Amino acid sequence: MSTKSPKFNSPKAFVKWVGGKSLFVDKIVECLPPHDLINTYHESFLGAGSVFFSYKPKRAILSDLNSQLIETFKNVKTSPRKIYSCLQKFISLHSEDFYYNQRKLFNRNRSKFTISQAARFIYLNKACFNGIYRVNVRGEFNVPFGYRDQISVASKEEFVEIAKVLSKASFMAEDYAKISQNGRKNDVFYFDPPYPPLNKSSYFTHYTKDRFGKDDQIALARVANKLAKKGCYVLITNADKKEIKKLYRGWHFKKIRRARALTCLKKVHRVQELIITNYEPSVWVV
Repeated sequence: MSTKSPKFNSPKAFVKWVGGKSLFVDKIVECLPPHDLINTYHESFLGAGSVFFSYKPKRAILSDLNSQLIETFKNVKTSPRKIYSCLQKFISLHSEDFYYNQRKLFNRNRSKFTISQAARFIYLNKACFNGIYRVNVRGEFNVPFGYRDQISVASKEEFVEIAKVLSKASFMAEDYAKISQNGRKNDVFYFDPPYPPLNKSSYFTHYTKDRFGKDDQIALARVANKLAKKGCYVLITNADKKEIKKLYRGWHFKKIRRARALTCLKKVHRVQELIITNYEPSVWVV
């Protein structure tokens, strides 16, 4: 039997993302196949990329419909020191007025992605309310100021280490279904879609101008089953809800309980989530 890939001191994600998996990333990674059994690792719905940074595959294709996020990752990969330097300038000028001015510049320059725009993306992510990335129907970032006195970002050395890990990856601002068309036997696909709502007031799917609803969950399950038939390893994280379990009948489920805070009242919900796989992961967990 293959041995589990060794654990490394992995660099942490450089942005915060709603639904991010940093609090139980180890539980996800231990359910992934050993590195020597896989070809290419694919992660759609990239967000902060916590699972990628922890798993550290030899080859990866990272994708997200949020082109601003993808362009930021590309710039961090190629110019970590310049990103850090630009961020320090932003932090030195941090204020509510400065935040809204940078938000306006960010939306104005969405089609002209530069190192400054990438650093601006990170700054806005760190300075906005609750680290939320939300856009309106025109695709404009519209999250209000977060009233933080101090803005914390990765150090220069950490950005350099992050760039080294990202050197193993290529990036695509594409829909997960298009990415999955190139799946081959023994590829790994990790999907972390926006979850169904906890309640009617907590529906949060505004990561792009498009929304992710019930029909999208059904479509994702169809894609996942097609990949499983190709001989791919598929791992999905999603809410522990009956409608989700029905979509993956016959798959393996592992329940994870964690805190989830999304509301403006900062209420913390204890929710149960699922790690869903088309294979039995326990053979690798020691």
